[in-house]
This record gives sequence, structure tokens and C-alpha cells, in this order.
Amino acid sequence: MSAGTKTIILDDDPTGTQTVSGVAVILHPHRKAYREFLQSTASVIFILTNTRAMTEYEAVKFLQTIKQEVEAEAELLDQQVCFHLRGDSTLRGHVFAEMDVFAEENSVGLFVPAFPECGRVTMHGVHYLEEGQVRRPVAATEFAQDPVFGYRSERLQDWVKEVSAHWEGIPLSIEEIRSKGPASVEAALLLAPPRSVIIPDAENDEDLQIIAEGLRRAEQRNHSIVVRSASTFVKVRCGLKSLSLATPMGRKPQKLLVVCGSHTAAATKQLNVFIIEYKIKPVVIETKPLFELGVQSMVPAIIENVISQLNQHHIVLLMSERIRDDAHKELEDGAKVMNAIIAVVNGVAAQCDAVIAKGGITSAQVASDGLHASYAQVLGQLEPGVSVWELHVASPGEDEQRTVPYVVVPGNVGQESTLIHAAQYFGFTETIKEEIT
Repeated sequence: MSAGTKTIILDDDPTGTQTVSGVAVILHPHRKAYREFLQSTASVIFILTNTRAMTEYEAVKFLQTIKQEVEAEAELLDQQVCFHLRGDSTLRGHVFAEMDVFAEENSVGLFVPAFPECGRVTMHGVHYLEEGQVRRPVAATEFAQDPVFGYRSERLQDWVKEVSAHWEGIPLSIEEIRSKGPASVEAALLLAPPRSVIIPDAENDEDLQIIAEGLRRAEQRNHSIVVRSASTFVKVRCGLKSLSLATPMGRKPQKLLVVCGSHTAAATKQLNVFIIEYKIKPVVIETKPLFELGVQSMVPAIIENVISQLNQHHIVLLMSERIRDDAHKELEDGAKVMNAIIAVVNGVAAQCDAVIAKGGITSAQVASDGLHASYAQVLGQLEPGVSVWELHVASPGEDEQRTVPYVVVPGNVGQESTLIHAAQYFGFTETIKEEIT
């Protein structure tokens, strides 16, 4: 990137802010928002695309529109822009179809899925998830069994062949990176044939800093490079910082809505511990009656239940069913459940002072469609990978917006106590638990 270039992070779900602070997120992409950013003093912004919840065709069309509109605004303002695709650290999403949108005839790719803060590292051409002292290839985890974005290959070079029709993966070893420094990355990018994607090993931030410097040098040679990465490389490349947020002491509990649409094993463990800790009865969106009766038939009673619990206990858990029928695992099935969740959030939004969202797609749609937030400011992190946003939400019948604190807990991130920690941030401490029961 040349000096003065503004960077636009296209985030396929809202978890890309999990290593940064002090940056804004556009939740409803539109030209006015792009123009305001380009005219501001900010050098980086996130645009929440939520393309992981779309079909590949929809994702490509949406990104093409954003690219065209941003570039048109930038040309009017004589402003240089750079796009960076932020994606999943466990390799899910429309990875190469989205990279195609930004590729030119002679472009090469750089793919950096390492996310050291939460134990995702790439070593010797294999991407791993660390659990305690054990490293497991992500291909051997539940994330590789994703019903929409599943895969089998352990070696990233093989994974590229498996999920892409015309990109070729080229690994770059940790030995090369650490012994030769940025020059190794620069050379790999400059010498790679078009439609090759360089996949460097990376174990920590120091490795990522070397990769970022190598990328910068290659870009200075006017080489067309499409970059996709997990959150940490965004932070390193853009010079952003994470900020650890302490739980405020003596905070009075607010009316707190906790929403979970994620079906990962980690999500279910966190929910079970949370339910036991606060002795609450979750409000569950049951899939079979939802599909049989429809959203309009089921939602009014659920809204009434949620509002009753908010008024009585100041805390409520709204969640999807934990066990999905094999017949209900397609993208469109998940969309139906999410539509019901969003309809409920629409109905209770005015009653909520704060929200915790578990799951990437859940976090995106609850913020933008459920709460009708236009943009967010990233305040920092409660724990590694878990961000706190300040949402700017339109109040019905009022010109002014209100701010709503919002915790984004990715589906593939967190300890068993993470949701409890998030609730404590809003004042739900030991003393309050006794009052709830």
C-alpha cells in the first residue's frame, strides 16, 4: 500500500474485529457510508458483508457491488483504496470465489489464516488448532465438518485444490520466513505465476510482521496481490491494536439479551455452563414447528416470553435448537431459523440495554437486521477473540440514535466460561445470580 491509501476490510462475518480496537464497522454497506469514511481522517474501516451466510453467487454479486461503489467514490475524491478480505481462521467461507472478485489477470494471492491469539497456527504447510498443549489439524476438527463449507485436506496446498477450481497453493515454510525475513515473502509473491496463492507458515505475531513487511515490499513493485486472512494479520498489516477490557466494578445489571445461533460444540458447552450458572430457562426456537407453522405463527408467543423474562430477571437466553436434524442442515434451513431469531430480536429490541451474540452469522444479523444498527465502534476485547462493540441503533419514532453495548462471541472461540464472563461485564455477578433465582 502506498502512503495515504485507505484500507477497507471486507469481513465475511463480524468476528474479524476480534483482535482490534478503535475502529469503525459499517453494518449496512452503502455509498454514503463509504464516502464518509473516505472523507474522514480514519485510515482503516471494516465493512460487514456477512457473505458466509449467502450462497456463493450472492456473495460474489454483493462484493462486486461494494467494490464498484467504493472505487467510484474513491475516484470522485481522488483517494487510493486497498481491499483486504477477512475470513475464518478455520478455513470456512467462499474463500476463492471472493478472491476472484478482486483478482486481475496477473494477480497472485496471499492467504494467511493464522490466528495465534486463539491457537490457530500454520506450520509446515498444515493449519492447526491448538487445544491445551495439543495441536490438531483443523481438517480433523468439527469445523471441517461444516455442512456448507466442509473439507478433508490437511495440507493447505491440497485444500486449495479441494475447494478451488483454478487457484494453486504454494506453501512458504517457517524456516524460509525466519531465516530470510521479508525478502522471502516478497520473492514468493513476485515470482509466483498468476492465480497462485502463497500460503505462509505463521506461529506468532512476529512471523506475521515479517509477512506483512514482505507484502508491503511486493506491493511497492506495483504487483497485484489479493489478500485474505484471519483477524490477526489484519491487525498487523494495518497497524491496529487490541485492547483488553476489564469488567467494571459495581455496575448495575441492565436488561441483557443473550442470543445464540451457533451450533458448534464449543457453543453448546458454553451455553450449558451459562444456563447452570444463572439457573435460567432458555427460550428455544424449535426447528420442526417453525418449518411447519412459519415465523409469523410462532414468533409472537416467543417475543412475549422473552419480554417477560427480561422484566422479571433482567437476563434472557434466546437460542436455536442444539441438535439439528440431518434434513435441516442446508444454508437455506439455517436462514429460516435465523429469520425467526431476527424477528424475535426486532420485537424485543426496545426492551434491551445490552446484547451478547454467540456465533458469527448470528452476531452479524442480530446487529444489523435485529437491532437495526447502522454502524459500530470496536471498543476492545473481553478475552482473546471476543470483542465488545458500541452499536449505533435507530430508536423507533426518534431522529437520534441510541448506543447499545454488544459482545461478539464467535462460534469457534472461547472457554466454557466465556458467556458468563460476558454477562459479568454487564453486572451479572455472584450477588445478582441470587436475585435471579
